[in-house]
Amino acid sequence: PYLIHGIEECIKTSQKGGAGVIVYFRKEGRALGEVTKYLVYNLRKRQEGGDTAAQYFNCTHTVAGVEDMRFQALMPDPLHWLGITRIHQLISMSDMKYNAITGSG
Repeated sequence: PYLIHGIEECIKTSQKGGAGVIVYFRKEGRALGEVTKYLVYNLRKRQEGGDTAAQYFNCTHTVAGVEDMRFQALMPDPLHWLGITRIHQLISMSDMKYNAITGSG
């Protein structure tokens, strides 16, 4: 659902004359594996208040004992390779990704 949201926002931005870019890493389930990912998604669906951004990593921590196993320090590299020097709107559930991008200049 989050990838679809990102694609929709890119399309909206393009329709307004801007440009949208999706950078997608194939590390599904926060690199914890497919079974763990589905256990986390099931918990997120059943939690009180439904699936919320505020509880996104909390559910992963509850099931797997960690929030995210991905190594986000390399996240800025594709942006640099594409020549992207400014981001007006970043859509991500990962503060680690945000920190890697903003920390790289």
